[in-house]
Amino acid sequence: LPTDEPGRAADPVGGEALALAEAVGDSERASRACRWALEGLHRSDAQIAWTTPAWREWAEQADRYAASGSVDRVYADIAMGRAVTSAGHPDDGFARLDAALKLARDLDDPEALFSAAWVVLRHGLTPRYFREVVPLAGELADMPTDGVRARTVALAYEFAGMGLLASGQRAKAEELWRGIEKLGERSRDSFVIVLWRSYVPALLTLDGRLEEAADAAKQLAEAEELGVPELRRNFAASRGFEAFHLLGRRDEVRELRGPGAGYHRFLRAWGAALDGHLVDAQRELSDDLRDRPTEMLGVIGTLLDVATLVEDREAVVELVLSLQGFADVPYAPGAHAVSVARSLGAASALLGKPGEARAYYAQSLEACAKIGFRPEIALTRLQLAELLLDHYPDERAEAIEHLDFAIAEFREMKMQPSLERAQARREAVG
Repeated sequence: LPTDEPGRAADPVGGEALALAEAVGDSERASRACRWALEGLHRSDAQIAWTTPAWREWAEQADRYAASGSVDRVYADIAMGRAVTSAGHPDDGFARLDAALKLARDLDDPEALFSAAWVVLRHGLTPRYFREVVPLAGELADMPTDGVRARTVALAYEFAGMGLLASGQRAKAEELWRGIEKLGERSRDSFVIVLWRSYVPALLTLDGRLEEAADAAKQLAEAEELGVPELRRNFAASRGFEAFHLLGRRDEVRELRGPGAGYHRFLRAWGAALDGHLVDAQRELSDDLRDRPTEMLGVIGTLLDVATLVEDREAVVELVLSLQGFADVPYAPGAHAVSVARSLGAASALLGKPGEARAYYAQSLEACAKIGFRPEIALTRLQLAELLLDHYPDERAEAIEHLDFAIAEFREMKMQPSLERAQARREAVG
């Protein structure tokens, strides 16, 4: 599993192991075969493995063989919870995940506890469960890791870091993410090494070092010595997506995934909207709204940005309802991270509510300052300037101040599309 061919743990090895266990009537070994097969699928392509028919099949087998009250039951409930969520039943899925976490606590099994906790965070950082699960991020950050495998700790640190950053605790989040690097160095586990390297572009993007972020994503995609090609390309494309698009180098990100590979629909929608392909963006947006209850906050924020760009007011109203109450979140977790308040501000402006939009932009600047989210601060200042120029003509001087700040930042960060937009507005006001 820790090498460059983890998929073999599911096919053919997992199938052979399960058949042998069934032949001798050993339910415990059958359950264990299912567990390792599922891990092999996840290691091969962590972002989509749990949405596949193969995952569902192995999860159902695990559910069949896991004894009640056992450690195997923890892992079976994790697998089934993810499968049920993928099938469009997020509440039922989260109930299974919550049950797995509670049982792992009762059993006092560190590996099972960390395994259940990271999955609960992964599927709980959504509008429906966000406030409920965020405290778990802080708990995981302070929990001893004795007896827990490197991969499991790395995944726990990944999602705990997301929860902490979403709460404005960047230093602690970054400490956890950099801890993944140390785990990779010690274990030489391919998955852990790739996971850490996927967060290098994310951290660089936060600081506005976008060209470095794009280069780091490309280096990860091309790191053939690490194996796991699907995992590398998927992580490189999703974590580098924002940097490439903010730089205006949108065609390059398509190369990271390789021939025939697809993207998450919300990323396709965002990319199409930024490219001005509004019909394509609208189509992707309409498809993605069906899956909205299962999505992380950052995905909902991205969809709201898309709906605003294509001026789909009906979708905007629906998505705003999902995000109300989260304006304090400076980094909504997801493959494309956004400031919730900035997205809500742009949506309010489209809906003809300038006072509400202005208040949201003020919240965005305050929240993003806590974590030094440089691109989002500049984008917020640009959108606030546009709002003031359009609706508050007496405050022209303040608008120009915001505009000049944004232009300087966009130029330094090489955010060419945003720079062109801001310069055009500055020339128009004289």
